[in-house]
Amino acid sequence: MTQKYRYNLFLRLITPIALLLLVIAAGLTAAVITESNRTIESFRALQAASHARTLASGSMDAILTRDYTLLENWVHAAIPGDDYAYAYIANDGGLILAHTNFSFVGKRITLQRPAAMQQIETRYDERSVTEIVQPIELGAGFLGTAHVAYYQSHGLALLPNLASNLLAPLLVALLLFGLALYAIARRTTDPIHVLTRTIASSSLNDLKPIPASITTQKNEIGELASTFQDMQSDLRNSYDRLRDALEQLDRQKTHLETMLHSIGDAVITTDNAGRVEYLNPAGETLLGWHQDQVQGQHIGEIYHGEQDQRQLWELLEAQCLKGGAVMPRSEQPIVNRQGERIFIEQSAAPIRDAAGNINGLIIVAHDVTREQILQQELLYKASHDDLTGLRNRVEFNRQLQEFINSAKLDHKEHALLFLDLDQFKLVNDTCGHTAGDELLRRVGHILSGEIRRHDILARLGGDEFTIILADCSLAEAEPIAEKIRRAIESFIFIWDNQRFNITTSIGLAPITADNLNQQKLLSLADAACYAAKHNGRNRIYRYDENDSLLNQHYGEVNWISRINQAIAEDRLALYFQTIEPINARDAGQHLEILVRLQDETGRLIPPSAFIPAAERYNLMPTVDRWVVSRTCHWFARHPEILGQVGVVSVNLSGETLNDSGFADFVLQLFGECGMDGSKLCFEITETTAIGNLIVAQEFMSRMQAIGCRFALDDFGTGMSSFGYLKTLPVDFLKIDGIFIQNIASDPIDYAMVRSINDIGHLLGQQTIAEFVENADILERLQEIGIDYAQGYHFSRPAPLEDLHRLVSPLRADTGRPSS
Repeated sequence: MTQKYRYNLFLRLITPIALLLLVIAAGLTAAVITESNRTIESFRALQAASHARTLASGSMDAILTRDYTLLENWVHAAIPGDDYAYAYIANDGGLILAHTNFSFVGKRITLQRPAAMQQIETRYDERSVTEIVQPIELGAGFLGTAHVAYYQSHGLALLPNLASNLLAPLLVALLLFGLALYAIARRTTDPIHVLTRTIASSSLNDLKPIPASITTQKNEIGELASTFQDMQSDLRNSYDRLRDALEQLDRQKTHLETMLHSIGDAVITTDNAGRVEYLNPAGETLLGWHQDQVQGQHIGEIYHGEQDQRQLWELLEAQCLKGGAVMPRSEQPIVNRQGERIFIEQSAAPIRDAAGNINGLIIVAHDVTREQILQQELLYKASHDDLTGLRNRVEFNRQLQEFINSAKLDHKEHALLFLDLDQFKLVNDTCGHTAGDELLRRVGHILSGEIRRHDILARLGGDEFTIILADCSLAEAEPIAEKIRRAIESFIFIWDNQRFNITTSIGLAPITADNLNQQKLLSLADAACYAAKHNGRNRIYRYDENDSLLNQHYGEVNWISRINQAIAEDRLALYFQTIEPINARDAGQHLEILVRLQDETGRLIPPSAFIPAAERYNLMPTVDRWVVSRTCHWFARHPEILGQVGVVSVNLSGETLNDSGFADFVLQLFGECGMDGSKLCFEITETTAIGNLIVAQEFMSRMQAIGCRFALDDFGTGMSSFGYLKTLPVDFLKIDGIFIQNIASDPIDYAMVRSINDIGHLLGQQTIAEFVENADILERLQEIGIDYAQGYHFSRPAPLEDLHRLVSPLRADTGRPSS
């Protein structure tokens, strides 16, 4: 309120009264003053009521928003003069929120919600006061009360006695005073009544506008009306903002509920005491409970493990509610309402309010039962043999390593048994693989019944089984192995009315602190098993480090891993040796491709050291494929060298010749690198060709169709092979070096070589002599008419990469015998 209008209304009321009192006599003063005092008291009550209403309506927004500074401003604005005692605002609980005397803030009053405005007579500061109590209501809601109090006036208490002596003048004066007061009060209070009606008829949804006739008045009422009009605008804006916020919250709530209902994971929320507040449909499906059934229940009653119902809750409470931490995803089993065991992957986090206080917990759980079952099945399959259900090679190797560690750390001794069935191939070939599989299953069952509970039984593959006898020396293991051998021997396998007496060969090796390598242990046991088979089968052979038979087999077995590793690491190397024309008409330069192996230190190992082991353990097809592939690709990268070479010879083993897929491999290889088939010659031994005549003829036919040539290697070692020369479409005969080495001094060898050369020429085949080491041998070969010669007299094997340095000299010397 501005200073300009502060006393305007007061002067309008006092001035007419003062003029009337001057007209009347001094005797009427007491009566006039008494009436005036009553009128003033009535007006003050009306004014205080107006201030109380204004204070109540103006403080609603501040109460809702807890704006205590604005409340303080309102209560001080409600005291227009010193004749007012105090003003304050209390909430619906009786707590004083704002007071003109700050010392009362925070205290409580005894409060009952008043139905309407009340007027109370009380005392304050040892003086009588009249207190106006106005309820603060928002719609049907009760927010609190507004209190405005003014001092009661007693200064004119004696004047009524004086006024009683002047009754007649007083009546006239009262009449005149009443008329004047009526006019003044009517003029003054009408706007207040209009404002009151406007306020009373307004609500948050429909705020009535204040008439312009009131807001334009230049007095306190106009100021009050303008202030209330501003309050209306602020209230409308606050209401609109609150309504928009509530609508947004409602939309967010709807969206959140929709999302939680559609999410595939179970979502559970609780209060900070663990009582369930929410369970989404996925949670209902997972746990078997309905939202209405679990509302208010402790979570331990619906979400728990098999044994202790409180354990899972105590973990969540300790980490999230008390520790305030987010529990990362973890897997664990729980039990649903039907008692079914479920594996879930859960995470949990505390729920915090705006102040950061923890007032609940949210749990998200995903059903991973199927994944757990599948994982367990995969783990079982990864460690067990599908056919027999025994441990497989991978699991056996892991267990073997544990026993090796035990032997080393605990100084214990164990025994390793390597078993190989003696008649398995017979059953397979006679009755088929189904019978073989059934035999393996039954043997696995027999072995399981013969070992101790803490022993390890595994099937490595095929008909090979291994057993680890725990805490058992070789001397103690032999009776156990013998018991196993007899159990297998007494077993008769019957299939399709056919009876098979099954036996097994067993190799026995120690697991001690000295044998700390899996591969070595298995090789020792395998070597012992091989020795058992070599000595007649159906027996036990115990490893002895001084046994020559075992050492020879162990050396060959050791080459298996070395050859495989060398191939995997590309440590095989291609060499070549020239095959010189000495009487050949085409005078073409020939080469033979040789293979060497580089060990781990880079040292070259000759083929005589590893080829026998590769042949024994069927590794030659792999070696041969590597040699043929590398040879073709090398010459494909060096076409200028291939153009100056007549024939490139590559050796093939008997196993490779029997490989039904090798011909397709060569055809595909030629298609990839563009190799000219007429440049490639395959050397096969006569024993291999004769022993696999039909297979050899089919392979040679397919290769000759693309231009490849063939040489019969080591020819002459079996004289029966002469009869097969008509049926084998070979291009070259390589005479075995055993006949060449002594040809200069031995007439029989000379005659043999001449006979082979003559027969070969009669059949249209060219001849090649091996092991030509000096000029005397070369001279005899030239006399006989041998077409080509190969040996140290001409060249020693050299790396294939060095061939480019020899191409030009070779080309220049074509057709000239070397001396």
